[in-house]
Formats: sequence, structure tokens, C-alpha cells
Amino acid sequence: MRRCVAGVVVGGSLLAAVAGCGGGEGADAPAKDKGPGCVGEDSGDGLHVLHGGGFLLPGGGGVTYAEAKADGKTRTAVLEKGVDETKSGARRSVGLKERVAYGGHAYQVTQICSYRVVLRPESAAERAKAAAEPVGKQRCFTTNPEAREAARSRAAKYRDDWTLVDKSVVHRLPIEQGVVLRSIDSDAETAFITVQCGGVSVAEWEHAAVGDTLEIGGVEYDVAEVGDGSVRLEPKGV
Repeated sequence: MRRCVAGVVVGGSLLAAVAGCGGGEGADAPAKDKGPGCVGEDSGDGLHVLHGGGFLLPGGGGVTYAEAKADGKTRTAVLEKGVDETKSGARRSVGLKERVAYGGHAYQVTQICSYRVVLRPESAAERAKAAAEPVGKQRCFTTNPEAREAARSRAAKYRDDWTLVDKSVVHRLPIEQGVVLRSIDSDAETAFITVQCGGVSVAEWEHAAVGDTLEIGGVEYDVAEVGDGSVRLEPKGV
């Protein structure tokens, strides 16, 4: 049974419950991901496009990680040009080390995971833009090493606060983002979690289960527990 337990937190303050929830009663669960969890490596200077979400690219344009695919030996990803309402419907399946172009700029696929795709800009100028320190509250991702380490440190400091529960969540995110627990499927023991940043839906995991990896604000989390009305996340490696 799918149960709506929606609550949203942005930058440490509870804003509101979210009306409605994704997936209907009795919605079919997807086939179990065959793995591997990831292929390739995070280059360190690549852009993290999160599953189900869009990424506004530093050189212009945007891309959405529309679908994850795995066959037990390797992974591919379906990318769609644009984000949210600007998505064009133009999709392509990509494999590791493939070259893609968006907004007039080229990127190499350096890693494909169930929860993200890493695109490394070929242009040094675009890599420099991605490495700039976050400015204000609308910068959703940076490759800047100091900023990323600060995000990990903050996640470790507040690791006990990462329980998503109806109307009583307190998250202290290193970059201002909104995390929404939209629903829990108690029969399948999965949760529907979305992330918003800068007016863009940057991630969506409709069937997050215990043991799955998610990424929020540049930090990786394991789904540690899916309970009756709550989900607990655990920051990885901190």
C-alpha cells in the first residue's frame, strides 16, 4: 500500500507538506536493478546529473537523467535534453566514455551509476566554471574541492538529523535544497524522494529501498531504513 507522508525542508526549515504523491495505489514496482551500482569513476571535475532530475549546465542548456539501465555486467543511461518544462523529448542512451553535447558544449561520460551520471566538460573554461565557489543560495552543484569537503563535514555533523518524517523533518543542508518525502510504499518497503534546487527538480528516486545510494547537495547517502511513515538516510564515508 502506498501511503502519502509528504513533508519538505529547505535550508533547515520546514516549509510545508506537499499535496498529493507520485505513483498511484497499486502502481507496479519496477524490476529490480541488476547492477553493477556504478561503472567508471568520478573524475572529480565532472558534473553530477542525478537520477530523475535535471542539471543546468555551466555553459548553457540543461540535461536530465531520464532512465537508468543495467544488465548485470554494465550500465547505460538515458539522457534527455532540457530540464523540467523545457525538456525537449530528445533522448539518447549513452554508455561509459561516450561523448555528448548540450548547449553547444561537449562532455564525456566518465561514470554511470544507478543514482547519477558524471559528465566531464571537455572545455577547460567550463570546468573552471563548475569549480567556482558556490555563490548565493541557488548554486546546486560545484566541483570545488573545499566546498565539497565542507558539504561532507556538515553532513557528518548533522548525520542524526537525516530522518525524513511527516511534518517534523529538520535538515541542515550545506547547499540550500528542498528534500521531499512524497510517499512510502509499505508493501514494497520503498520510498519516493525528490530534491529541488534553484527552481529545478534535480533528483527523483521513486522506488528508493534500503541499501540504495542517493546523492543530495553533493553528498552521498545510503537509505538505511524505510519505516512506517519515515525514511532514515545515512551519509556515506563520513
